[in-house]
Amino acid sequence: MKRKVIIKKAIAVAVTMSLMTCLVPNGSITVNAASKKSMLSKTKISVNVGKKKTVKLKKAKYKVVWKIISGKKNISIKKKGKYKQKIQIKGKKIGKAKIKAVYGKKKYILKVTVKGNNKENISKNVETPKNIETTSKTTVQTTVEPTTVMPTTMAPTTVVPTTVASTTVMPTTVMPTTMAPTTVVPTTVASTTVMPTTAIPTTMAPTTVAPTTVASTTVMPTTMAPTTVVPTKVTPTTVMPTTMAPTTVVPTTVAPATVTPTTVASTTANGNVDESIQAPVGLKHAPGEGLPYHFAWAKADDIDSYNVYVDGTLVDNVVNGAVDLNESVFTKGSGEYAIGIAAVKGNKTSAITSIKYTYAGSGQPATTKAPEPSTAKPTDVTVAPTVPGQDVDENIQAPAGLEWAGNANLPYYFAWAAVDGADGYNVYIDGVYVTKVTEKSVNLEKSVFTKGSGEYTVGVAAVKGNKVSNITSVKYTYTGDGAITTTKAPEAQPTAAPTVAPTEAPTEKDTEYIPSNNKGNIPGFTKWTYPQGSAVTEGKAEIDLPAISGGNNYDYQLVYNGIELKDNTTYRITVKFTSTVARKYQVILQSNGVDGGDWSYANSDAAVSVEANKEYVYQTTVNISQAKNKYLLGIMMGYVDNTASQAGKVIVTEASLEELGTVTPTEAPTEAPTEAPTKAPEDTSHVVKNPGVQEEAADSQVASGVSLTPYFDGIDDKLSSTKGNTSNNEGIENLFDNNVNTKFFTNDAPAITIAWKMKRAVTLKSYTFVLAGDASTYKHRDPHSWAVYASMDGENWTTISDIDNGGITHTNNGEYTFNCTTQMSAQYFMIIIENSGDDGKLYYGSQMSEIYLKGDVDRITESRGIDITDQVSGIDTGATTINGFNSNEGVENIFDGKRETKLYTTSQVPGNIVWKMKQNTTLYSYTITTANDNAKYPNRTIKAWKLYGSTDGSNWELIDTVNESGMADQDYADYTYLVDKIGTYIQYKMEITELYGSSFQISDITLRGNSVPDREFKALFVGDWDQVTAKGYKEALYNAFYEVYPRQYKRWGTGSEPKRIFVRADKGYDGVAYTSGSSIVIAVNWMNNHPKGIGYFTHELTHAAQQYGNVSSSSKAWWVENMANYGGFRYYHWAHEDTAQVYYANDTSLQDWGYEAYGNNKWFFSYMDSKYPTTKDSSGNVKYGLIDSLNHLLKDNKGTRYDDNPYDTSTPWNQLVKQITGYDCIESLRLHYVEELKNGTWTFTGFGNYSDNWITTDLPGVPNIDYPAYVGKTHGNTTGTKLSSAVTSGTNLLSGATIISESGYTKDDESSSKLIDGNLSTKWCATSGSVENQAYALSGAQHFVKIDLGSTKTFNTYTLYNTSSKEGFGNTTEWEVLVSKDGKEWKSVDYQVNQNDAISSFNIGSQTARYIVFKIFNSDNGGVGTVRLYELQLYNR
Repeated sequence: MKRKVIIKKAIAVAVTMSLMTCLVPNGSITVNAASKKSMLSKTKISVNVGKKKTVKLKKAKYKVVWKIISGKKNISIKKKGKYKQKIQIKGKKIGKAKIKAVYGKKKYILKVTVKGNNKENISKNVETPKNIETTSKTTVQTTVEPTTVMPTTMAPTTVVPTTVASTTVMPTTVMPTTMAPTTVVPTTVASTTVMPTTAIPTTMAPTTVAPTTVASTTVMPTTMAPTTVVPTKVTPTTVMPTTMAPTTVVPTTVAPATVTPTTVASTTANGNVDESIQAPVGLKHAPGEGLPYHFAWAKADDIDSYNVYVDGTLVDNVVNGAVDLNESVFTKGSGEYAIGIAAVKGNKTSAITSIKYTYAGSGQPATTKAPEPSTAKPTDVTVAPTVPGQDVDENIQAPAGLEWAGNANLPYYFAWAAVDGADGYNVYIDGVYVTKVTEKSVNLEKSVFTKGSGEYTVGVAAVKGNKVSNITSVKYTYTGDGAITTTKAPEAQPTAAPTVAPTEAPTEKDTEYIPSNNKGNIPGFTKWTYPQGSAVTEGKAEIDLPAISGGNNYDYQLVYNGIELKDNTTYRITVKFTSTVARKYQVILQSNGVDGGDWSYANSDAAVSVEANKEYVYQTTVNISQAKNKYLLGIMMGYVDNTASQAGKVIVTEASLEELGTVTPTEAPTEAPTEAPTKAPEDTSHVVKNPGVQEEAADSQVASGVSLTPYFDGIDDKLSSTKGNTSNNEGIENLFDNNVNTKFFTNDAPAITIAWKMKRAVTLKSYTFVLAGDASTYKHRDPHSWAVYASMDGENWTTISDIDNGGITHTNNGEYTFNCTTQMSAQYFMIIIENSGDDGKLYYGSQMSEIYLKGDVDRITESRGIDITDQVSGIDTGATTINGFNSNEGVENIFDGKRETKLYTTSQVPGNIVWKMKQNTTLYSYTITTANDNAKYPNRTIKAWKLYGSTDGSNWELIDTVNESGMADQDYADYTYLVDKIGTYIQYKMEITELYGSSFQISDITLRGNSVPDREFKALFVGDWDQVTAKGYKEALYNAFYEVYPRQYKRWGTGSEPKRIFVRADKGYDGVAYTSGSSIVIAVNWMNNHPKGIGYFTHELTHAAQQYGNVSSSSKAWWVENMANYGGFRYYHWAHEDTAQVYYANDTSLQDWGYEAYGNNKWFFSYMDSKYPTTKDSSGNVKYGLIDSLNHLLKDNKGTRYDDNPYDTSTPWNQLVKQITGYDCIESLRLHYVEELKNGTWTFTGFGNYSDNWITTDLPGVPNIDYPAYVGKTHGNTTGTKLSSAVTSGTNLLSGATIISESGYTKDDESSSKLIDGNLSTKWCATSGSVENQAYALSGAQHFVKIDLGSTKTFNTYTLYNTSSKEGFGNTTEWEVLVSKDGKEWKSVDYQVNQNDAISSFNIGSQTARYIVFKIFNSDNGGVGTVRLYELQLYNR
């Protein structure tokens, strides 16, 4: 059975809604609005300046993020609690603020009002121009002297002539308010001429002053006709007649009457005062250096400009919230002036806000005059509130907007606007307390009307703690039978719209309308109702709309009651309509108080503008997280947002509510700082396109199977290994000049690297080598084997052609074409010629005439290239004309990588945004992201622009044009545009030519294309990296390269060594690694089988820096490899604690390694640097030490070969050694080094104090090393009890345990896992040279193993099977056992020393832990540091 639903004449709309998603002709845009119950302990608070209050998020179980989103100057916050769930708010400045709490995927808003201190609120004088009078038929002149202004009734009140029945009811003794020298009589006043009133508040900041409004006073003009008086002198003003708002009553205590400061209407040549225009607030004198007459105020919403007055005379008109006055405006010379500001909107102005300013003359600083207090007599009406223990607090705001809001079913229903921070409200009848409520309305019982039928005074006071505000009251006539009655109240609407009582039955019949469809089959959603007089036909309804001169009229609406919604469900509202007149409309979904709801809003869509005679589709989505009883859906057809509107009709052709499904929670975006709402554009309708990649004109360059030579962009001379023989015009650039009569020639030995860049992404399918014109003469110069590589980013390369033998026959200008076996889109290419000639042997010299390229010019897509936004170096502020609305919403935010920040601007267009790149880039596409609140503020989007590129910042080339972006009013929507013309540029300019509204905002601009970082050193990864399975291995090599190689190069390079190193993964190589020229080749199998240690790589990097080629050895060839060992030891291993290789002086392998190439020579090289370092004096003169002198001997004499025989005293090598050290050869020096080791006169503890560290310090882009140091043996002092007989049976708790880490192992089948495998025949074996993880080495441990038991276990005994249980080598004789429950906090439970048994057990007391560390200090009874342990067992006995 269909339930008849009736419309109400006035719907409960207490707050203006935030902007709707959009209204789109013949289309729809969707936006989400969430409904949620706040978890904040309070959603509104008041705090005094200098005081603090605490608010918390209830039931927080993880971190809460707090952010001040408006009013940052008014408050400060301090976060507290484990999860930062509490904040302490401190008042700093009078005003308002908002704080957002983000908890997981939900957000909550806390509103804060900052008030002045109870005794003294700092304020400015507010002056009313003098000699202004209002006349009517009967004139009674009243002079109002400066009066004490009470902070509870600061809001200016609209002044409209009317019969006022509301009175001031003061408890105890309330007398008519006397304002010396004239008494305002609390009765009906025929009409009143109000002389200028100067209100000097003592507890108020600079205030918007309404025209002569007197609060807390009974003044009832009878037939007051407003008269406009146009003054001829200083203060020309339009004064509206006085209207008395519902008066304020003080319960219990008699307080001085409240007088609202006077605001005078501003004067312009053609302007009229419109009191609905907000007058400026916060006016103050704000001088700066060179700006002595600078005044500023808060910029109000939707204001065209501001008139500036001096003593009431218009002197200037400005756009922003500040003005710099000229001395000439102070026409009276030194003295006091009234500075006033009025907001201008169209041809109307607001009231004037003014302060007093003392002009000192000649630019001298002056101050504004502080207000002076005065008093007013109390009224003499007696009331008797009966609430004990509650005192009046003048700082508590009295309720505003009190009025009867009842109907036939609720005849005694009264409502008012909420007071921030109020705990509740006391309700009074004739001054006597009758009840207390927590909501902003009350439904009284008729029993409270104790006198029977007649007139009563109904009053309300706000309660905070044990204090109350003044009482606000209205007159109400009780008829005694529950019939609807009216109150005697001003005709003007109250300051805050009250909540309207729900309607159960109509007083007039409304017209019903069956909706065109109910797509989601929502329960109870069957029919709509329209206002009386609407024409309803099949599938269509017409509503007559009256002309409205101002205010917010909700009387003409489409409404539906009783809708049943579900938790965690998304709904879509769709309304299709046409209006015959331009006006505003609003859609709300509200919890219906009639059905037990709380009148809260489920959506946040506000009034939006539509044009006349255009069909609109309004569509929005609503997420219901927790449904409230039943809902009503209202479509307000008469909402005009305080603007006039003509009469007309609205024709509705569709109205539907659709259930879309379950809500998937998403995290609410972080709001950027708020600003004034965008002024409504003239045209709110435009073409709307979906986010994503936008359709573009066809790319005319796209082609298949064509010559790619026209797209050649140039040789990469930093990546190429040679420039060619440029002295004979045989440079490398000749390879791509399309001239077979020129050639490239280099006399360098292979490998030869030729690298180049294309103008845009291409797919190379084949390439042709054209031999030189003299190829038959120089056959050995022709390529024999080579590889071709392609890359999109210039760092990671893919092999697309690999030729072992090209079969070239040395024909002059012969052409040889090769197909690429791998085809990929790329912009960077490289050929590495590995060998030349017929037989593939190493010949010096390579040459070719041309390289022809053939393939496809690739179509640019959104996935082409890489993200190059990080290459933006910054905004070119000199060329950029678009400015941010404020310092938090500047242009720089579009490239900061933070979605929560934005650019918001009201700058004029056309305008430019210009940015620079760190280096040349190729731009393929760019993405513009809308801001956090585009749905809230429609039409803040760009319609059209042009994008330019430049190579020099002066000459610009048009690369993209967008004429109709179609950006929708959606939050964080990504619109991607592919550039029309691809090129390489270092600077870009976006010329914005047209907007959809009057302002725009952008969260981000993301750039995609190609840009190779211009580093001095570069690692280029080529080869079979796709075959490397060791996790993170490539990244580890990458990091090691940029940390180590620049240091090695700085110390041992001379400028000719390669700075670009090719790191090749080779699946066919069966060794470890080797270096050849600029390439380091690493075996794929080695990396996969040894996924942790990369020390060998830093050994190879040292070779890349050496590039000797002129070292010979009549003895063992030791220098080149031994120096490479040291290069890794010093600049990699000893740069970090966990890689530091620790040895001991008694390790004989350190003393005499036999000059083996890969022997343990590291301490000897450390000794040479320690004793004979490279130094620099105060004048900058460098003196090479021993190692660096030998390096330069080889580098500076490339054509001479040197014998590194360490024994032959006659060689130039050892003669240089003697010159520096005094020892006749390297061997003599080594023997002295061994002697110092044995005597303890030299020991190695790290490189932190080495005097040659200056060489590798402060290198560009390379962090300085914080060298670790060996601190010596450290251990606990707890010693377990050795058992008389070893425990070898029972439940071994190490069975099933796993090894987390160990210092290292010698062979794969002797890893540390063998220590706990339960097999007494296997062992863990590691030498000092096989140590890779030195986690405990700096504290004296030679080896260690860390074990995870799998879970927390209790144990008290362990058994160790030592070396001599199976072998004759030395036992581990000194160790420590540590345990931990969490792997972080460790406890030493046993330290043993001089234990030499083959098998031994130790009682360590009852321990409960999951993790165990076994640290070894002496692993082979004083030997060379080799550990051999067969088994470790753990028991709980």
